[in-house]
Amino acid sequence: MSGAEAANVSSNVSSNIVALFDAQANAQPEAAALLDGRQYPQKPLKTFRFADLQRLSLAWADTLARSGIGPGDRVLVALRVSPALYGLLLALWRLGAVAILPDPSAPKDQLDHTCQRLQPSAFVGIPVAHLLRLRYASVRRIPRHFCVGAWLPWTTRLEDNPTEAPARDAWRAPADSPALITFTSGSTGRPKAACRSHGFLRAQYQAILGTLQLQPGDVDATTLPVFVLANLAAGVSTLLPPGDIARPGAIEPVPVLQAMQASGVTRASGSPAFFRQLCQGLKETASPQLHHLHTGGAPVTPRMILDYAQLMAPRCGVTAVYGSTEAEPIAELPAAELDEKALTGPELGHGLPAGRPIESVQLRILQDAESSPPFRLTETELEAHCVDAGEVGEITVAGAHVLGGYLDGEGDEQAKLEVDGVRWHRTGDAGYLDATGRLWLVGRVSAAVTVDGQRLYPFQLEYPARAQPGVAAAALLTHDGEACLVIEPEPGRQPDIEQLVSALPVALPTRAIRLVKRIPLDRRHNAKIDYGALRALL
Repeated sequence: MSGAEAANVSSNVSSNIVALFDAQANAQPEAAALLDGRQYPQKPLKTFRFADLQRLSLAWADTLARSGIGPGDRVLVALRVSPALYGLLLALWRLGAVAILPDPSAPKDQLDHTCQRLQPSAFVGIPVAHLLRLRYASVRRIPRHFCVGAWLPWTTRLEDNPTEAPARDAWRAPADSPALITFTSGSTGRPKAACRSHGFLRAQYQAILGTLQLQPGDVDATTLPVFVLANLAAGVSTLLPPGDIARPGAIEPVPVLQAMQASGVTRASGSPAFFRQLCQGLKETASPQLHHLHTGGAPVTPRMILDYAQLMAPRCGVTAVYGSTEAEPIAELPAAELDEKALTGPELGHGLPAGRPIESVQLRILQDAESSPPFRLTETELEAHCVDAGEVGEITVAGAHVLGGYLDGEGDEQAKLEVDGVRWHRTGDAGYLDATGRLWLVGRVSAAVTVDGQRLYPFQLEYPARAQPGVAAAALLTHDGEACLVIEPEPGRQPDIEQLVSALPVALPTRAIRLVKRIPLDRRHNAKIDYGALRALL
C-alpha cells in the first residue's frame, strides 16, 4: 500500500481485520461462522460458531507466541480451505505475523523458490503437508514447524479442539504493515508475490461489503477464500462446500446443492466454472433458491448470467463481478442491467460487458501503444496517455483496495504507475468504456493479434465463434507468426468452417482455423483459457 492509500486509514485506529471478527464473535457468539460441509453427505455438516473460531484463534495465537512468533514474522501455511485455515489466519494476524499462502495449483518448484526468497520463520501444515520437508531442503531449513491436529517429530502441535484460550487483543496494526502474501496466477508470465497489508485487507473488505451487500444472518456458499474473510468480518455464515474448491470445474454438483439445501444457504459466490457445475446438477436435484449470487474470477458472459438464474429464488438476481488478484472488485454487472446491447454484444464482436466501475475505484483506459508511459507521471500526463470513450486500451485502476505494489517492488515498473504519489495498477486487460460509462472487456493486452493490419483482441473473435453451431470453445492467438483461431468442437458435432468464417466480424482465411479436442483452461479457476498451454499444444 502506498503512502497515499495508507492515509485513507487513520493512524490512530488499528487496521487489523481481526478486530472486526472479534466484534462479531462478541456480539453473536452462538451464530454459525463456518459450516463445514467438505465431506457432505458422507459426514454431516459441522458447525463452527463465532465463539468456537475465536477460541481456536486465541489458543493457536498463544501457542505460536510462546514459540516466538510475533509481528513481522513470515509463516508458510500449508492448509486446505477449512475452519483450521481461517483459525490460523486469525491467530497469525492477531499476533501481527504475516501469512504466506502458496498457490496449490502452481508448479511444485515454485514452493522451493518461495521459501528461498521469503525466508519464512515458521511452517504450519496438516500432517501430510509435512512430507514437503522430505522433498525440499528449503522447507526443512525453516526454523519452526507446527502440525495441525496431530503430533509429529520435530513439530509443535496445534490442538484442533482446544478447551482453553487465553484472552489476547488483536495486534494494533498500522495500515501499511504486511498481513498476507499470495501469488498472481502467472498466466501471462512468472507469478508475482502480492503482499497485502492490513490496511489493504480492511479496504478490500469495505469494497466487497458494498458490492455483495453482506448482512448478518446470511449463509454464503463460496469457493473464493477472500470472500470468506469478508463474511467473517461482516457476521455472515459461510458454507465450505463439498469437493475440491481449488478445481471448481470438476466438483460433483449434487452433493454441493444438497449441502446448500441442508445449511439454508441464501447466497453463493464463486467462479463461473462452479456455477456451471451447479446448473448441471439441477437435472437431479432441486434449486437452492438463492437470494444473491455473485460470480467472477474468469470471463462471465451475459448468457451465463441468465443460465445461473436457475439457481435463484423468484425476483432475485445474479451479479457478475470483474476484478483481479491486485484489485477485487473493480466493476459489477447485475442481471437487471442486461439490455439488448449487452446480450448481443459478445456475439457481434464487441467484447464482454463487465458493468459499471464500483464507487471506491478510479478507472482509466490507457493507450495500448508500443511504448509504455513512464512509471512516474502527473495526473495531466496520465490523461494524455488515456483514450476516449469507445476506444480500446489497457484497464488501469486506483483505490484503497488496489494493490500498490508487489513484494520488494518486483514487477512494479511493468504493472504499476505512480501518479502524483498515488499508485495505479495496470491490469493487463484490454477494454473500453462505452458512452454510458459501462466497462467492456476484450481480452488480454498481450494476447492481441494483427489481421490485415487491424489490431484485434481475443474476445472480439472468440465469442462470435462460440455462438456458432458445433463450437464448444474458441481461442484466438498468434501461431507461426499469423493469427490463429482455435476451435474446440462440441462432443459429437463438427462446426461448419465456411459458415463459421463467414459469421466472424473480421475476415479470416480458413487456414487460420485449427480444431483441437480440448482447449486447455487455467488451473486456478478452470474457466480461463491457458494460452501458454495452448501454444505448446499447437
